[in-house]
Amino acid sequence: MGWCYDVLQGMHGQDWLINELESIPKFNPEKERIKFRPDIFTRIIEKGTMFPNGRIIYDLKLGIPWTATGNDMRAWHLKMKKGKK
Repeated sequence: MGWCYDVLQGMHGQDWLINELESIPKFNPEKERIKFRPDIFTRIIEKGTMFPNGRIIYDLKLGIPWTATGNDMRAWHLKMKKGKK
């Protein structure tokens, strides 16, 4: 998880959040998508600003901004990743 793991060490509820983040299945976001996790999202994101070019700047509850790009690719049209049977 890199820098995110280091920052989460001082965050309330860190054990729950780290466990949940580690449980997310590996996937290729250019070819598939996974179920949205509002429980994780609400613990990390304070607010977000979306731009016409698909860029989103999130203000994280950790006190730092994070920019997401590539949202103009219409990821919602991708197939959901199939879970293990």
